[in-house]
Amino acid sequence: AGRTFDLEASALGVTPGLSISHNKISFPATPLGDVTTVSVVLRNATPTHQAFEFGVPKGSGLKFIPHVGQVAPGSSMRVQIDFAPLAGDENMDARDGAMSPAPS
Repeated sequence: AGRTFDLEASALGVTPGLSISHNKISFPATPLGDVTTVSVVLRNATPTHQAFEFGVPKGSGLKFIPHVGQVAPGSSMRVQIDFAPLAGDENMDARDGAMSPAPS
């Protein structure tokens, strides 16, 4: 076997100020005229306020409440996400008016 050396090392890592509880959100089939709601939690692990803003795609039928704000140091905030399918959506299942499941 070769020789083993112990070396000192140091590193600096960067962690995002905010973390989100889910990195993927799935909505069930939702008929036109209905709303499906899910929630995520934003967590601030830093000693300073952290600002956020969700960029919502136009015509997506998504609504974030709140969509912009600040999370206080060391605290969490629940964000509600509403989905209401829009007529003419390309994912619409013509047979029953419900959203087709997204391909995996």
